[in-house]
Amino acid sequence: MFTPISSQTSLKSYLIKSQAYLSLLILLVCVIGMTGIAAHTFKKYSEDNLQLIAQLLSEQLQAAIIFDDKETIHETLKMCIGKYPLESIQVTHVNGQLISYINDATKHTFYAPILEKIQRWLISDEAGHTNITHNGQTIAKIKVVNSIYPLISFLQQFLILFTISLISALLLISFSTRLIYRKISYSLDTLTETTESVTAHRDFDQRVPSGHIAEFNIISQSFNALLNEIQTWHTHLQQENSHLEHRALHDTLTQLPNRAYFNQRLSQIFENQDRHQFALLYIDNNNFKEINDTHGHLYGDAVLREMAVRLKLALRPDDFLARIGGDEFAVLVLNINKPIYAITVAQNLLHVSDAPLLIENLAIRFSFSIGIALSSNAESVEDLIHQADQAMYQAKLNNIQKLSIYDQSTH
Repeated sequence: MFTPISSQTSLKSYLIKSQAYLSLLILLVCVIGMTGIAAHTFKKYSEDNLQLIAQLLSEQLQAAIIFDDKETIHETLKMCIGKYPLESIQVTHVNGQLISYINDATKHTFYAPILEKIQRWLISDEAGHTNITHNGQTIAKIKVVNSIYPLISFLQQFLILFTISLISALLLISFSTRLIYRKISYSLDTLTETTESVTAHRDFDQRVPSGHIAEFNIISQSFNALLNEIQTWHTHLQQENSHLEHRALHDTLTQLPNRAYFNQRLSQIFENQDRHQFALLYIDNNNFKEINDTHGHLYGDAVLREMAVRLKLALRPDDFLARIGGDEFAVLVLNINKPIYAITVAQNLLHVSDAPLLIENLAIRFSFSIGIALSSNAESVEDLIHQADQAMYQAKLNNIQKLSIYDQSTH
């Protein structure tokens, strides 16, 4: 069923939509994958970092804990929280009694609660916990809590890199889509142009060139094979039409134009502006019936073929010779503006029958009668034919010259 053009989707639109959907899918997968990788990396880095800081503090605070030097403990914690990105540090006795606690209350933002929840979700509660030991016994515990600012810094870098990657990917996808569309469009355009040209001009010699896409090349090869088949049939039909046209307009015995072709040619010349400068000659064989009766139709046919050959050789290339029926021939002699010129041509044609036709050592003699009519004396094609026929009738009555030109004064 035919789909209206308005409801169809263009190839370019389809490619853009499909690439957009594909881009969103890739983006979603990348977001999930990169977020997971980034979260895991941040978690591992933060937990290892907290553990190292806690271990370092345990070594620095061991002596102060033993001697219960709270001032040194406090200064050490203060120096540590100022040096590292930490939220708080807590030191307690084994029995849970608080020895010292310090936090950085200045590092807060309006979205700190959200980030703290994210950080607690990422970082294990066990990270940053270590024991202070002396002589193999635990004398105190340290709890180090990471600040949210490493997370903020990490997220900012992550978003910047992700944005750059996303823009680069979109540009690459856009360029790739345009490149693919151009290649597909080229293949489709060449196929369309060739089809339109073949349809408009019937030029079956054209072929679709190869492109860069294998699938379209297969289509092009199939289309070219179809064009080869059409061209073969077209050539065959042209030959058949030419043959049929030739048979329709030519006499099968002499291969000369027949009466239909003669009438068509006569009408064309008569309608031409130079129609008053040609002559019509009617030629009739004087003893054709006698030849048929005496020697048979095969000999009669041979005489007609010989007449056609001899008459054609005696005429100029521009003159038109036709067999109009039986033993009658007609000649259109062009560029005749004086009667004497037409008479000279007719006399030359009479002499072509001087030599007999030799068939199997048998000499067959034949002769012509020729009637001449000038186009300048005729008002129509029918009138010119009538004049030539009347002149030929007069020529047959002339036992000496067998040649007559139509004279209006005698009719």
